[in-house]
Amino acid sequence: MELKDILVLEARIREEAENFQILKKSLEQKGFFPWPKEKKKALRDEFTLRAVASILLDYYTIAENIFKEIAKTIDGKAPQGSEWHKDLLVQMKLAIPGLRPPLLGKDTFARL
Repeated sequence: MELKDILVLEARIREEAENFQILKKSLEQKGFFPWPKEKKKALRDEFTLRAVASILLDYYTIAENIFKEIAKTIDGKAPQGSEWHKDLLVQMKLAIPGLRPPLLGKDTFARL
């Protein structure tokens, strides 16, 4: 792994972090961040429910993009195959001696 690979990874993570902030701002503007205590009431209409679900999916996709880049650049291999999404999360919860600490804790892994 060369320095340029790490710099590219850093730039990609920075870009995805900016995308996180854009999504967070959208949720804040509509009163969904921090998450409202009365969730069911706030999500009664289908349009709002679909909009919030779409933003949450975008959040997850951003995290997954970051994990894929880390898997390729740091770990040297990203999972493939029909269960690559699950395998990627498993890989991100592992500590890889000499390369990186775990990126997901057990609780976060279980929730994802």
